[in-house]
Amino acid sequence: MKSKRIIKKTSQIFEAERKLLIDKGFNSWPSIMLLTDEEINTLVKNSLITTRNLRRLRCIAMFISEINLSIGDAALLMYSGIPSIDALARLSPQELLDKTGRLERLLNTGRKPVANLKTANIWIDRAKRLKPTKGTINHL
Repeated sequence: MKSKRIIKKTSQIFEAERKLLIDKGFNSWPSIMLLTDEEINTLVKNSLITTRNLRRLRCIAMFISEINLSIGDAALLMYSGIPSIDALARLSPQELLDKTGRLERLLNTGRKPVANLKTANIWIDRAKRLKPTKGTINHL
């Protein structure tokens, strides 16, 4: 379920990184997913972007490209402490709900949780079907 989505928009937090990545030819989620640590270090030199944000974007890109999640769902997983597809595949649906629910309660958004048991099962099943690739390494 590979996604070829072009990066059109990210959250404001990643705007400087998005612009630099597009300028350097990394204009799709799969291309960002495949960034190596060495390439990230090269991109960070002589710029105002951070290694930390690029690694976060790489993690989000991995979920978008490999599991076909929206940018919001991918960010939810990453910020919930799920750094890789392998980590997602090892979770039970209830563990996934606990992790994402904890983050949503911490943020105190007051909205209905994004993930439910059905969604959690779908995401975990997709992760289990994938074989480890370069993009599924824990990059955080």
